[in-house]
Amino acid sequence: MRRLRVSRHTARQHHPAFARIESHRHLEAYATLVLAGGYCEAGESGRWRVEPGMVVVHAAGEAHADWFGLGSTELIDFDVDGTLFAGVYRCADADVLARSLIAGEWADAGRFGDFEPVTGEGDWPDLLAAELRVDPALAIGAWAREHGLRSETVSRGFRQAYGVSPARYRSGVRVKSAVHSLAWGKAPLAEVAYRHGFADQPHMMRALKAALGSTPAELRRVKSVQDGAATAV
Repeated sequence: MRRLRVSRHTARQHHPAFARIESHRHLEAYATLVLAGGYCEAGESGRWRVEPGMVVVHAAGEAHADWFGLGSTELIDFDVDGTLFAGVYRCADADVLARSLIAGEWADAGRFGDFEPVTGEGDWPDLLAAELRVDPALAIGAWAREHGLRSETVSRGFRQAYGVSPARYRSGVRVKSAVHSLAWGKAPLAEVAYRHGFADQPHMMRALKAALGSTPAELRRVKSVQDGAATAV
């Protein structure tokens, strides 16, 4: 069980039935509380079916796509301090959290109760995504043969599940990891590039600029939730 610490910015969202938001990337971390409706989210932290009462925590620099279901979906996006890993959680007191966000009341954040992690879909696209997050250099063709799948099947099925090709997902994982290193570390840029699988420092700089519109120097100033920061309230 983990607790949530909320900061002050919030934004309401409404999405019509069957709306789609293609894969997109956010520089800073944030969380989303689902008030009504539901959707599927797939990104560089995993893939889930999200329902009312769930909170989605997005890591800094993470890309994700969203596909909405029957009926309209209502969400609240809000800023959080570094208390939860990126992922999806069921909130023990979602109604209290919703009322607090709408009213702009931030005191005594612990009253929102515990947050229980929600598991993902768990099929082969999720397995491949999980392995690419651990090893972005994974050979996708070899992975397909090992699991008795055709390369064409893997490419098509992964795109249907995650909204991007396996190769683009792998590139995104590298970008996200580099964002975390730049925002929270002080290693030289060339070392960060090497550590996260870029050919060299200029290659990393081009990838980050294309993905986020930001330079490494700007990314070093990002202070937000990330996967490895889990400080309890």
